Amino acid sequence: MFESAQSYFATWTDGWVGESHLIAGVSALISGALILLIRKGTPPHVLLGYGYLASMIALNATALIKYDLTGSPNLFHAAAIVSGLTLMAAYASAIVFRLTARPGAAAMHGIFMIWSYFGLVAAFVAEIVTRQFPFMLHGDGGWWRFTSALALFMAATALVTHRYAKAEVARTLSH
Repeated sequence: MFESAQSYFATWTDGWVGESHLIAGVSALISGALILLIRKGTPPHVLLGYGYLASMIALNATALIKYDLTGSPNLFHAAAIVSGLTLMAAYASAIVFRLTARPGAAAMHGIFMIWSYFGLVAAFVAEIVTRQFPFMLHGDGGWWRFTSALALFMAATALVTHRYAKAEVARTLSH
């Protein structure tokens, strides 16, 4: 049993880069979920936020140096760049809020962080699909099948994410 679990784990990693990517991804998924569940602006929120930030930096850095799927830059590399930009905007908004106490900056921080987590979950689903259903990527129209399935997932979860972000902004601006 352990040997099969070990060989299964090996399919998700490709040496230290893949292992680091997996660890950073799991850490970001857990810390991000916890952040969504707790009260914002508290010391635990800030501590978990720094953990999420560090995990996402490591995750995006390792994503940008992984080429095992196609051998060249691809959709996932572009997503890592967008993720990094979203994360930078979220962090900058938090700094502006800390310096100015402007509620709009806190709201922007929340919006960018919610979308950052949305992107992380979408990337996690994409990773599962490419690992568990590799046939979606191969043959005529492989990337189209994959992109269509991912786009449907993202559209459905974007609606939920948008509603959550609106509720968080309304809550933030009402305080």
